[in-house]
Amino acid sequence: MNLIILFLALSRPYFPVDICQLDSTNHTHVQVTGRVTQIHTEADGDIHIRVVNRGCFVILEIIPSLPIDSPKRGDMIIARGILRFDKQHKWYELHPVESIQSIH
Repeated sequence: MNLIILFLALSRPYFPVDICQLDSTNHTHVQVTGRVTQIHTEADGDIHIRVVNRGCFVILEIIPSLPIDSPKRGDMIIARGILRFDKQHKWYELHPVESIQSIH
């Protein structure tokens, strides 16, 4: 199952979107760039990563069924995943995040 998800993640297009413009995109599969400012592991095993760029933020969620390496706090990254609006927290998130690449 994980191989199928990985194959789909590698073969689909991701649309670069500025974190400050997430509320105005129609794309569901997006790519964002920013700096990791917080990392927190939830009770359900999800890892929440706060990524900031130009004063705006997005939450990345690594889920146990699609494990990927977590970046470190302070890393500049490119993340790809499925964009959703979390109504409970009133923020945008990539859930699940499908890939994270550190950049320098």
